[in-house]
Amino acid sequence: MQDMLERPTGDAKLPEGFVGKIAAWLGEGRAAAGTPVPAALQTIDMPWRGKGLRETFTRVAGLAALLSTPRDARLDTVVVFLNSGAEPHIGPGRAWVEYARALASRGHACLRTDFSGWGESPDEGHRPGRPYDEHCVPDTLRIVAALRGRYRRIVLAGLCAGAWVALKAAQQIRVDGVFALNPQLYWKPGLPVIIRDPEAFEWRTPMRERHRKAARWQLWSFLDLLGIRPMAAHWLTALRKNRTRVILSFAAGDDGLVFLRDRCARRLARELRCGYLTVEETAGIDHQMYRLWMRPAIVEQMAHFLEALPATPDDGVKIKP
Repeated sequence: MQDMLERPTGDAKLPEGFVGKIAAWLGEGRAAAGTPVPAALQTIDMPWRGKGLRETFTRVAGLAALLSTPRDARLDTVVVFLNSGAEPHIGPGRAWVEYARALASRGHACLRTDFSGWGESPDEGHRPGRPYDEHCVPDTLRIVAALRGRYRRIVLAGLCAGAWVALKAAQQIRVDGVFALNPQLYWKPGLPVIIRDPEAFEWRTPMRERHRKAARWQLWSFLDLLGIRPMAAHWLTALRKNRTRVILSFAAGDDGLVFLRDRCARRLARELRCGYLTVEETAGIDHQMYRLWMRPAIVEQMAHFLEALPATPDDGVKIKP
């Protein structure tokens, strides 16, 4: 049981006969294919840690989504939780459920979505969802465009591959903030997406140690000065030019954070000074947020980030070239 709960969806393998046993227990289905969900089941009111919440099953830009809100509240900000890895809209170990409900209890609308091919969304001709699928960014752009006009502020939230997608999309469409958990900004299209093999990425050992040695000699900072920068550095600059507030929240020692500090140190320091970017490092949390007792720390980071968003994009920050 413990292995089942801690194994990422993308690595899961169903035991032989598992689905058949579930189908036999459920019995023969009687509803015709395509039968709509009764209206009474589309919206539910529920208590959540002493607060009253409302959850609504809906579709945004044709994609399945679940909206969590406080009851009877007028909301101007929505947080869109994107799929991480191959996880459906519940998130890794139901982290998205907990984070969305916790933020909703503080007065924010939270939308947990499924890309096409993930969870409850139609596949639209795509294979079952995998990390970094090409259509994830266009799906995100569709979602943001569909929400524009309903909410004054839109914030994207993602973990690992979902964070990468959020940061990529935010360079192409206006959003008010990105909460990126453990983004691996060394990943580039064309690299493998299964990260269990420690040799799969150029950033992993032994190449990682060579990069760290070059960082100690300040080679990367010298190259940055010459304008020779990795993709991640260009992304940070592009997001600042778009006036997008970004928080990069990492588990302590996460590969993504080590990469930024080694390969992008000069650019990272410059962007931090501009005021749009924040980097957080949380001790004790794991990359996929499975450690339940550490999740409140992430909720506090999210809540503080949302509360600090200005009423207009330029409030409180001086743009630097």
